[in-house]
Amino acid sequence: MADREITHHEFVACGVALALGSVLQMGIASSLLGNEAWIAVALGWILFAPCIGIYGALAKKRPSQSYFSMLTDAFGKYIGKTIAFIYLIFFSIVMGLNVYQTSVMINTLYIMRSPTFAIACLFLLCSAYASFKGVASYARAIVLPAIIASASVITIFFVVIAVGRPEFLLPVFQRSANAYLSASLASFTVAYGDSFIMMMFLPYIAKKINISKAFFDISIYIFALLLIISIREILMLGPVLEYFDNPTFETLKAISIGGQPARLESLFIVIYNTMSFIKDGLFFIGILYGFAEVFEIKAKSRFAFSLALLLAVFSSTIDEGYERIGYYSVNTAPALWAFMYVALPFLLLLMPIKKQKAETSA
Repeated sequence: MADREITHHEFVACGVALALGSVLQMGIASSLLGNEAWIAVALGWILFAPCIGIYGALAKKRPSQSYFSMLTDAFGKYIGKTIAFIYLIFFSIVMGLNVYQTSVMINTLYIMRSPTFAIACLFLLCSAYASFKGVASYARAIVLPAIIASASVITIFFVVIAVGRPEFLLPVFQRSANAYLSASLASFTVAYGDSFIMMMFLPYIAKKINISKAFFDISIYIFALLLIISIREILMLGPVLEYFDNPTFETLKAISIGGQPARLESLFIVIYNTMSFIKDGLFFIGILYGFAEVFEIKAKSRFAFSLALLLAVFSSTIDEGYERIGYYSVNTAPALWAFMYVALPFLLLLMPIKKQKAETSA
């Protein structure tokens, strides 16, 4: 499985694809805050900011190590691999929820009455095939779609400015403090937090890259795009924003130019499905590399298709009730995400480097 190094702009493009490919980030904050959803986007970035320093310091302290090898180095082989396996289950749940929702949406909009399992299989088998060239080659292929998607989001934003109502943006601060906190945590965990999967690819990133700056750039791009998306929705939908499960589509349906519907939602659906596929591919490659490291699998290519079918079965069994428990619960999900994305990496940063110490004493 050949590979090359991931460059800075490829790294950032992956982060943009992870943000734009998330189904769930489109409705969580707005369902909790309505026309104040832009506040959650801003507070979510503030919550994510300390993670940038942690990830950068961790990569600098343990250069050329994968995240899982850091775990085994810090906690020992058995405890480290146990924690790594928990991460793999965690990543599988995140990816499974995204694949499930994407499959449902494709089933509803394009291929009606088709089993979601078949759509999930198609997605994941394509991801398995893409993994043959390695994550760096996959990252290089992401750059152009990420640019096109970002440009489309920005272009539609300027269309909305011309027809929207700016008074809807004024905050009223009439909701409870818990609502603002919950929406901010949802923005942090789903929109920003999914970029943590890039920590799985540290050995494949060009050595000259400053990881802290790369993650900072990712966070800025995600912040800008999510802010544009949230403001766009607020300008068009205003106070009724919180009543829609997919406010982005409702916003695009509401846009008219010269009294005629613009039908921009069709364009966005294509963009979203492309970005969602790319996001699922990144998570799949991260999970594939993780399983190969934990279980010492040498033939990644042979294992890729078996893993794809296994994950397709897993994603197709996730129903809406489990989705609400896993993502929308303000009591469990933010704590789990904070533990996996913040607490464990920070603890890992504080622990000594055992292998280097042993080599020095020898």
